[in-house]
Amino acid sequence: MRRMSCCPVLWGLAALILFAAPSAGARVAVDGTAQVTVVAPDSLPERPSTAARDLARCLGEAVGAQIPLVSAEQDVTTPQRIVAQIDPDLRAVAYDGYLLRTEGQTLLVASPTATGLANGLYGLARDWIGVRWFMPGVLYE
Repeated sequence: MRRMSCCPVLWGLAALILFAAPSAGARVAVDGTAQVTVVAPDSLPERPSTAARDLARCLGEAVGAQIPLVSAEQDVTTPQRIVAQIDPDLRAVAYDGYLLRTEGQTLLVASPTATGLANGLYGLARDWIGVRWFMPGVLYE
């Protein structure tokens, strides 16, 4: 049985669409150097924190670069960022739903709950990078 990898080239290229920003030169990585950082505050519960780590790892494998994971936006040194945020006042989505919104060079993944935020981060990994988890662990990706 062939093992599914978390970094198929086609889906890695599709991840570039994430940052279709005003500049046509937006990239997730250039020559093995990350151009995006995942921001997951220390205050996040365990499930969305794990999802943010998984997103950064799998996105890095997809584009061939180490994607930084930081806890504060002021620690970002790349031109683009993916920000994970729990917003209890967010009324635009269902309880376990999430919102993806771009603001300049930032992709915001927001939800009113920790479960919704984890769904958003894993949804991003699944829909844009092609990651599938058939069982827990790296072996089953």
